[in-house]
Amino acid sequence: MTAVTKPNYSLQEIPGGVWALDFVSMLMDVSSKMIPALLPVYLVTVLGTSMVTAGVIEGIAEATASVTNVLSGAWGFSWPCGLSSGAWS
Repeated sequence: MTAVTKPNYSLQEIPGGVWALDFVSMLMDVSSKMIPALLPVYLVTVLGTSMVTAGVIEGIAEATASVTNVLSGAWGFSWPCGLSSGAWS
């Protein structure tokens, strides 16, 4: 049995464009996680809505996301090639 050698790569070999895209991707991910967390605070403090109204808005948003997931899953399974089976990966 032969030993597998680990390749020697350094971080300096990664192009600057890759670092820039990675950094922008990280900022986009952080911002997409911040918006749902801060939206109820914004609705209540800045716009002056009640907590019940903010809760109803959040509930409608969650319900819409769930229904969209179910419908898109059913639509994907209805394709003859089976989109959800990894045909596009």
